[in-house]
Amino acid sequence: VISTDRFDAAIGIRKRYEAGTVVSTDLTTRREGSNSFFSSFDSSNAANAAVTVSQPLLKGRGTEVNLAAIQVARNTRQQSLHEFRRTVEIVVGQTEKAYWNLVFAQANLRVQQALLDQAKSLLEHVNDLKAGGILTATDVIQARAGVASREENIIVADQALRNAEDVLKEITSMLSDDSK
Repeated sequence: VISTDRFDAAIGIRKRYEAGTVVSTDLTTRREGSNSFFSSFDSSNAANAAVTVSQPLLKGRGTEVNLAAIQVARNTRQQSLHEFRRTVEIVVGQTEKAYWNLVFAQANLRVQQALLDQAKSLLEHVNDLKAGGILTATDVIQARAGVASREENIIVADQALRNAEDVLKEITSMLSDDSK
């Protein structure tokens, strides 16, 4: 049985300079072996080393052409940094807006509670004046309507506070959740 073995290996280094010059070094080796009766050598080895220097004269010549990819990468990096900054500013703005909406909702609820307390105090005063015969039942009904209106305002303010809390919680949970 005749068998032939062949082994090839190559290694090289290539460097491109700003002006377009390319310097490369290559080393290749080949080993062949055969057990054929007709082969004059049992095995043969060959190695080649080469150094190549090339300088483009027209296309690809000059530093602008050869540094274009680097400039594109720099521009892309700058664009990414600006986009990141814009995103951070948007998130900070939304967070700040949500925070101040929450502060307003808390203050509004306190104001509405104070107005309800005043309306209840007025209702007591109106009831006392009606018992003394100074005011009529219509005045008492109006005072009760004022209390009911203030209670409605409390419910609306409380719901606005809960909504503001939910918005702020949603924003902060988005910031702490890496999957979004």
